[in-house]
Amino acid sequence: MKKVTSIVIGAGLRGGHVYSQYALDHPDEFQVVAVAEPDKERRESFAKRHNIPEELCFESYEELLGKEKLADCAMICTMDRMHYEPTIMALKKGYHVLCEKPMSPDKKEIIEMGEMAKKYDRILSVCHVLRYSPFFSKLKELLEEIERAGREKNKQPQISLNWAQAVLRVEYQELPEGMIRETKVVMEDANEGEREIIGNREKHRKCVESRAKE
Repeated sequence: MKKVTSIVIGAGLRGGHVYSQYALDHPDEFQVVAVAEPDKERRESFAKRHNIPEELCFESYEELLGKEKLADCAMICTMDRMHYEPTIMALKKGYHVLCEKPMSPDKKEIIEMGEMAKKYDRILSVCHVLRYSPFFSKLKELLEEIERAGREKNKQPQISLNWAQAVLRVEYQELPEGMIRETKVVMEDANEGEREIIGNREKHRKCVESRAKE
């Protein structure tokens, strides 16, 4: 099996300590050969762990992607609103791309990223790391049960999800004759108390990232 090589753009919690860990655990299968990270301490710490020479450590993705193609793939682990440009540059350069979720908060950028991957015949994969976790597997199972019940009743399921409370509500609506049955999913807005919970979770996440930086 040929060893896969990668560059890492963004050596924070995900890029620096989660996805790239595979290279340390399986050095015969995967190797990180270059990194772009604006934070000097993070950059140097990451380079030391992966034995990356100084000449292959960069402050910006523009510098790194301005070089000749250095590896098989690129891991884009920058902030959410900073995925588009390095992804497009990497695809044009010939890298396969593993992009941290979400691809982009902008629908137009998401579409263009997909189109560029097709144009250059490159793999563009998104890190939906919990897709096959027990929680989402069970949620998929519940949705299938809800849709099956709707077919049996010849009614349209309407599902309301409240992530903050971890609540799923289901209603079945009568359908006019000849109307196509389609499951509707509605995301409920968080109330004031739930927004406070979400805000506390965000503070905790930032605290974890800050500690990982140390």
